Amino acid sequence: MIDWIPWAIRRDGPANKVYPNPNLQQGIVLHSMEGWLAGSLAELDKPTRQASWHFSNCLDGTLYQHYPLT
Repeated sequence: MIDWIPWAIRRDGPANKVYPNPNLQQGIVLHSMEGWLAGSLAELDKPTRQASWHFSNCLDGTLYQHYPLT
């Protein structure tokens, strides 16, 4: 099982948002990220926000990974 995509830039998200059990990796859900990367990363890092995501894909194609896939 792959935890980290080799070509993605690793930029860890907050550790308190990690689910304690392994994920089954059965599919993918895509959401739209609007605005600047810095604003999105600030939202990811907010300790009061429960939401998190594995990847941020920028307009120039740069892919950031915030959490392992498992």
